[in-house]
Amino acid sequence: MVHFHQEHKADVTAAFIRVPLQEAHRFGLGEIEEKKGRAGGRLISYQEKPSSPRSQWASLTIYLFKTEVLLEVLKQTHFQSDNIEFGRDIFPPLVDQYRVFGYIFSEYWVTPGPWMSTGRPIWIFSTPTPRIDLKQWQIRTNLEHERIRERQPAAIGPDAVLDQVLLTHGCRVEGRVKRSILFPGVQIEEGAVVEDSILFFDTVVESGARVKKTITDNGVRIGEKARIGEKGKIVPNQSSPQILSPV
Repeated sequence: MVHFHQEHKADVTAAFIRVPLQEAHRFGLGEIEEKKGRAGGRLISYQEKPSSPRSQWASLTIYLFKTEVLLEVLKQTHFQSDNIEFGRDIFPPLVDQYRVFGYIFSEYWVTPGPWMSTGRPIWIFSTPTPRIDLKQWQIRTNLEHERIRERQPAAIGPDAVLDQVLLTHGCRVEGRVKRSILFPGVQIEEGAVVEDSILFFDTVVESGARVKKTITDNGVRIGEKARIGEKGKIVPNQSSPQILSPV
C-alpha cells in the first residue's frame, strides 16, 4: 500500500476490500476507478454507511497521507465542531480537493459487528482447510494468562462428539460440540450441546443445556437444561450473537 501510494504520488490513499452487497451499508464505501492489473485507482466518490450502497468497496479505515496534506486538513477542521467523525465529516470532501486513491486489499480482514462477522473466526479456524494457517503465522500464546500453563491436558469423554472444534488446555468435553472455539478450562457436561459458539475461559455448560450462536465471558455457567440462542426460546433474534457475562 505504501508503494502504491508513492508510485501514484497520492495526497491520500485509503485501503478498501470488496464486501457482499447486502452487508455494504455497514461500511464507508468508495467508488474506485479500476484498471486491469492494478492494485487500485483514483477514488471517484466516498459515502459513509449509505442506506442505498452504490459500491461494494468497503473502507478498512486505514489511510496514508502526505504529511503536509494531513496537517492542512486538520487545521481546516480544528474546533469546527464537538462531534467530528473522520469517515463522515473529514474524509469525503477530500476526494474532490486532493489526489485521493483507493488501494484494493485482498487478504483476510474482518471488523466487529453482527454475528456473521463476530462469529466468523469459528469457520476460519475450525474448518478442515482454514483460511488462516496458525502454524505459518507462528502465533504464540501467553502461557501465564489465565493460568494456561498450569492446566491439565484437554479431556474428551467416551460419548463426546466434536465436529470442527478448536479446544485447548483444561477443556473437558462430555457432550456434543460443533463449529465452536473452546478456551482453556471450558467444561461441556454430558448431554449438553454447543454449536457455532465461542466459549471463553472456564465457561461451564451443564448437563442437557443447548447453546447456539453464543459468545461467553470468562467464568460463565450455563445451567442444566438451559436454552441459549435457540429461536423461540430465550433469544428470538438469531442475527446477532448472544454475549453472556458471569453473574
